[in-house]
Amino acid sequence: MATDAKPYKYDIILSYAGEDRDFARALTNALRLHNVKVYDKDENPIPPGIDYRSYVRDLYLNLAKHCVIILSRYYMDRYETKQELDIARARASKDKDYIIYVLLDETLRSTLPPTAVYFSVTEKDLGKVADGIKKKVDQPSQSSAASPQKPILPIDSTTPGVTPISINIDTSDASQKTKDEWLKAGDEADDAGQYQDALDAYEKAIKCDDKDPRGYRGKSKALKRLGRACEAEDAEEEAERLEKEQQEKS
Repeated sequence: MATDAKPYKYDIILSYAGEDRDFARALTNALRLHNVKVYDKDENPIPPGIDYRSYVRDLYLNLAKHCVIILSRYYMDRYETKQELDIARARASKDKDYIIYVLLDETLRSTLPPTAVYFSVTEKDLGKVADGIKKKVDQPSQSSAASPQKPILPIDSTTPGVTPISINIDTSDASQKTKDEWLKAGDEADDAGQYQDALDAYEKAIKCDDKDPRGYRGKSKALKRLGRACEAEDAEEEAERLEKEQQEKS
């Protein structure tokens, strides 16, 4: 197994929108089966009183060998994920192998750098994604100064260590609950003090209808209880925007 000169606390740090949490959890579990050390922000909430941007900068710049960015239509709508992407790309300007993208849909494919390493999720086989990321983890990192950048993973070519794959992860909910049922489940979980379960339920309500501000209100409330103030503010702003749109239409 190749090793890097600099030891890192984590092999991988995950960046993703809250709506894609189910996929992120599944990927985390699959990577850990490969003995990959993963930092998942849901498992490590930012301590109260700590500056959000400083904390995230230290994580992304110093503590992880690679950043896996899970892209979907939700990603660029979130304040915290845009901040994470900015910091990750700042490091990637010096460490060209740092970012690995996982595409859950085609929304942001055109925004990827031409040299980007990415996996496109189109079929139900999470293991292939985990295998590809594991191979990248096992390779020594290369700085941009050490070797010129070149396309290392065009979608239709093969690169040693990482295979371009098209895999499909079913991110739809197994149950057929309605938006209102998910909102009710979120409220009940919140009342019971089960704040992570409440957050999950509110995000499923948002997936059912992302134009209903109630889902974002609930999400904001759950995030505040979990100590994730910046993300809570982002959800609150989205709720206010949607409410304003509704008022203008009425």
